[in-house]
Amino acid sequence: MGRRLTTILSADVAGYSHLMGADEERTLGAFRVCRDTIGRLIENHGGRIFGEAGDGVIAEFGSSVEAVRASVQIQTSLSQLPLDLPGDRKMQFRIGINLGDVMVEAGNLYGDAVNIAARIEGFAKPGGVAVSSAVRDQVGKRLDLAFEDMGEQSLKNIDRPVHIYHIILDGYEQAATAYVSPRRSATEKPSIAVLPFTSFAVDDRWERIADGIVEEIITDLVRHGEMAVIARSSTFAFKGKSVDLRDVGRSLSADYLLVGSIQVSSSKIRLNVQLVDSETGVHVWAERLERSEGDLFDLEDAVVEAVAGSVCGMEGAVVRAHLARLGRRRPATLESFELFLLGLEGERTFDRERTLESIDFLQRSLALDPKFARGWLVLAYCWEHVTSNFWQSDIDFARQERRRAIFKAADLDPNDPLVKIEVGDMYFEDGNGVAAKAAFEQALASGRTNADAMTLIAKYVAGILGKPNEALQVIDRALRLHPFPPSWYYMNKLRVCYFVRDYASGLEAVSGSPDTPTTRLFEALCLAGIGRKNDAEKVVEEMKRRYPDFEPSVLASEAWINGAEALNQFANGLREVGLATAAIPDGGD
Repeated sequence: MGRRLTTILSADVAGYSHLMGADEERTLGAFRVCRDTIGRLIENHGGRIFGEAGDGVIAEFGSSVEAVRASVQIQTSLSQLPLDLPGDRKMQFRIGINLGDVMVEAGNLYGDAVNIAARIEGFAKPGGVAVSSAVRDQVGKRLDLAFEDMGEQSLKNIDRPVHIYHIILDGYEQAATAYVSPRRSATEKPSIAVLPFTSFAVDDRWERIADGIVEEIITDLVRHGEMAVIARSSTFAFKGKSVDLRDVGRSLSADYLLVGSIQVSSSKIRLNVQLVDSETGVHVWAERLERSEGDLFDLEDAVVEAVAGSVCGMEGAVVRAHLARLGRRRPATLESFELFLLGLEGERTFDRERTLESIDFLQRSLALDPKFARGWLVLAYCWEHVTSNFWQSDIDFARQERRRAIFKAADLDPNDPLVKIEVGDMYFEDGNGVAAKAAFEQALASGRTNADAMTLIAKYVAGILGKPNEALQVIDRALRLHPFPPSWYYMNKLRVCYFVRDYASGLEAVSGSPDTPTTRLFEALCLAGIGRKNDAEKVVEEMKRRYPDFEPSVLASEAWINGAEALNQFANGLREVGLATAAIPDGGD
C-alpha cells in the first residue's frame, strides 16, 4: 500500500433525503444531471472521482489550485442548470476540500485526509465551498477569491481541530449563500434562528402579520444574554422554501431553530410555535396561542412573551436543551460555555457541595472566557448562597468574591436586568439607597419579558420599592412567562406572598421551594400569619436544629426587606414565632 500527498474534494446534496421524500423520480433525474456536470468539470481540471455513495462523490486532484477552481466552476454551473424541480425545492451541493497524506490501494484512497474532506463538506453552505487551512495556504493569491474565516472546528472522529475557510463566491445566486453566518467556536454561546412563520390564511395580510411577529421575536431575543441570535436578513432567505431543519441549522450555524405557523378561522387566530434542536431535529418546546381576530396585537405580545419567557433565561428551554446535549457527550476537555452550564446546573440545586463545585466550574469557565458577563453573574449567585447559608467559615471572603463578580458582570453587560438587580444590592450595602432604588426600577422596566428577572425583582418591589401589591403582579407575570419554573421561583413567591400578607398562597409556594433556612423561616412566618402558631414554632425548632448558624435578623439588612412597612412586618413576625429582633434596624426609605 503506497502513500502520496493529494487534494481531496468531497461533495453531496444538501437536504437530499427531504428532496427524495417530496418527489423521488424528479429528484433522481435532477441528481443525474448534476452528477454528469460535476464529473465533467472534475475531469476538465485534472481530477478523478474515486468514490461515490448515494447523493455524493469524492475526488482527488494533484493540485489544490485546480481543485478549488473546479469547485467554483461546479457551483456556478450547477446554479444555472434548468433542473426539473419546483422553485421551492432547489438541488444544491456542498463541497469540502482538504490537502493531506493518503494511503493508496487499487485506485482507492484512505486515511484522515479523506475523512477530513468529508467532514469539512458538512460545514459548507448549500451551494458553497469550504476548505481546510492547508488548501487555503496552497491557493494563496493564485486565485482571485475571498475567504471567510470560520475558525478552528472540531470534526467528528478527528482527534484535532481543523481550521476551516469558506470561499465567498460571486457571480451566482447570492440568495443561496448570503444568509450564512460564520460558525462559532465551541467556546461561544448557543445560537438560535427564528425562521419565517408559515401562514395558512388565504389573505396575504396574514403573511405580513406573521413576518412582523417574527421580527418582534428576534428583537426581543436579542435582549437576552444566553444565546446568539441569527439576523433576520439571514433567516428570511428561507422564506417560502421547503427545507430540512437540520440542514438549515448547519447552514445558519444555529444550534436551535424557532419555527411557527399562523392559522385563521372566522373568529379565531391560532399561532403554533416550536423550538427545534437542529442537531437532532427534535422539538424541545412548543406553545399554542389563540385569540379572537380583534385581539391581534394582544396575540403578538403574547407570542413574544411566551417565546422569550420560556425559551430564554438561565432556566429557559435553550439552556435546558444545551445541558441535555452536554449530558449526551461529556467531553474530556470541557469548553468555556459547557463549564458555565455545569456551574449553572449546580448553582440552582441550593446544595452546599454542588454549589462549591459550581464555583470551581465557573472559575474555570471564566479563565477561558473572562468577558462572559453571565458567567460572572452566576458565580456571584454561588457566592451569595455561600454567605446566606454560612457554608464556609470565612464569610467575609465570600462576600468580597460575590461583590467582585457582580461588578465584573456590570462592567461587561450593564444593561442586563439580572445584573442591574445585583448591582442594586451592592448600592444598598454601600448605603446608597437612591442608587439602589434606581437600579431596581431600571431592572423592572427592562426585564418585562425576562422571567428570571421578574422573579428576582419581585421581592425588591415589595421591599425597597414599597409596592407589595405590584410585587405580586410581577411574580405572577414571571410564572406566566415560565409556566414550568425551577424551585427558586417559588422561594421568591413565598417571600413576596408573606409581604403582601397572602399567607395561604405563601404556604402553597413552600412545597415547590428549595430546602433552605430562608424557606423554613418564611414558612414559619406564614404559618403564624394564618394563626397556626404551634406549627410555626415547630418549623422554627427544626430550622434551628438543621441550620444552627443561621441568624434570621441578618436578613433585615438586605434591600428586599428594606422600608418601614416591610421591616416592621418582619420584626413583628420574628417576635411572633419566638425569634430575637434586637438586630433589626428602624424602618427607612
